Amino acid sequence: MNTEEEEKESVKSKQHLNIPEGALVIMPMRNRVLFPSMMMPLAVRSPARRHAVEEAVRQQVPIGFVVQRDPNVEVPEPKDLYPVGTTGDVVRMFTLPDGQRQVLVQGRRRFEIGEFLETIRFSSRASRW
Repeated sequence: MNTEEEEKESVKSKQHLNIPEGALVIMPMRNRVLFPSMMMPLAVRSPARRHAVEEAVRQQVPIGFVVQRDPNVEVPEPKDLYPVGTTGDVVRMFTLPDGQRQVLVQGRRRFEIGEFLETIRFSSRASRW
């Protein structure tokens, strides 16, 4: 990708997401489970997931944390996720020197995915619950 294409991609990734009322951004997790009332630190490495977390914080909506059925799947599809997870709030967000985000999340309550509204290009999804 040349510099001009990278710049366009960067601008696109900074656009705000329209998260519908009553929907969650789904954050797949590998080999970790967030329970209600539990505090958990998470490293958000990919720019796409970092953007999803930032948008959820900006719009003050909880994030739906669900476990992947197979932790080796890089970009999970809805069929790769368990249908029950925990909603959570970002309590603190830190930027590390290498650009990664470290977030401290607190589980709020259990939820079941009702339907996937759309697949958003950064491997997180909005869903009704």
